[in-house]
Amino acid sequence: MSLIRYIKGDLFNAPKGAVLTHSCNCQGSWGGGVAAIFHKKFPVSYETYKKHCMQYNAEELLGTCLVIPTSGSEPGGEGYKIACLFTSNGGGGGADPPAKILANTDKAMHHLITQLGPSEEIHMPKINAGIFRVPWEDTEEVLKKLNKQIVVYEV
Repeated sequence: MSLIRYIKGDLFNAPKGAVLTHSCNCQGSWGGGVAAIFHKKFPVSYETYKKHCMQYNAEELLGTCLVIPTSGSEPGGEGYKIACLFTSNGGGGGADPPAKILANTDKAMHHLITQLGPSEEIHMPKINAGIFRVPWEDTEEVLKKLNKQIVVYEV
């Protein structure tokens, strides 16, 4: 079972080496919500995400996770890993229905876990609860079933 720990604070103050995780659309856009902050802080990683999205169609991406190691070319970004959970095809008014987003979250989290070491914690905001409009409690239920340490940042 997952151990979810809540922290009041900024996700982007996570310890160096942390896996910074967020839910993403499949359209190659980090244009709103926490994704827009990722875009501003990690422009090189954004370009990697965008190119990845252009290589696949949404059905191939949904339920997967792209892990991007950050580099020294991003100010303050060296040492992090950015985990892009493909949970919805679009965002905002074009977001998938909550049940589909939750099913894709489960698959994407399992895919992420296969890419991490046993001691690596997953750091995230309350994913899916913003632009994808899924109640946090529903996503939390999916996360509780995982066998992984998860740190959730609350503002």
